[in-house]
Amino acid sequence: MTEFITSNIMTISIVAFIAFMIFGRFRKKKENAIKKNIQGQKLMQAQEVGVNVENQADGRVSKSGEIHGDTNYSGTTGGIDWTLKSSVLVGSSGEESNQVWKRKAMWKTNAAQLPSGKFIMLMSTPGEIKLGTIKRGGFINDLVIKAADAVLDLYVGSYFGSEYKSLVSIGEDGIKIVRDQLKDFMILTNVEPLAQQYFDDATSATISRWKSSNQGFTHENKVDQFGLLFSPDGVILTCQADMSNANEVKLFSDFGAALTTKMMQVKT
Repeated sequence: MTEFITSNIMTISIVAFIAFMIFGRFRKKKENAIKKNIQGQKLMQAQEVGVNVENQADGRVSKSGEIHGDTNYSGTTGGIDWTLKSSVLVGSSGEESNQVWKRKAMWKTNAAQLPSGKFIMLMSTPGEIKLGTIKRGGFINDLVIKAADAVLDLYVGSYFGSEYKSLVSIGEDGIKIVRDQLKDFMILTNVEPLAQQYFDDATSATISRWKSSNQGFTHENKVDQFGLLFSPDGVILTCQADMSNANEVKLFSDFGAALTTKMMQVKT
């Protein structure tokens, strides 16, 4: 009797294992077909709008049909060469399994480079940073600046990359720029004359219109959480949304190119 039960358990285990393998292969085949279709559509859209696709995300497929990983684009707008990385993070375990939990896009160009050690940053105002008028001198003011810089590091790293934490800070020479049209942003710089000239009424209106407009992005009604950094490396424009297709890539890149062109004009 014991041998019979043991034999049945072994048989059931083998059948279950085979079924699991067949199901796994079927699921993998279906996932690969979905990825191939999505990647093909993106490539075709990119060709239609004159955008280059360097490589595409090739990871897990989310329940909503998005692919985990980075898709890299490049192109030229108004004579400005640029690259754009669109990232989607899909959970792999627990409650986040096959759920998209983070999206991001980062547009870059090496045009409009600033001198060594100089920066101009505009960033959607983080709730944790309540930065009023920067006051210098005195123990309390120094503590306030250090605390704000510590929180700022987190956002600079998240928006632009950890390599810019040491560049972007209030530090000893950081100046806050205030514009009524851009009250939902924090503008910080250590090259004040250039920043004051750059953020004129025209630039402020361009940024404000983008924030308030409905651009029709697939996963965002409007991309209104974004950051802009001018540095010795060039320009970075980044947002907390991914680019689902080449039309969105072009739209975001046109915005970045317009902001870059203005800086090139101001610097001359």
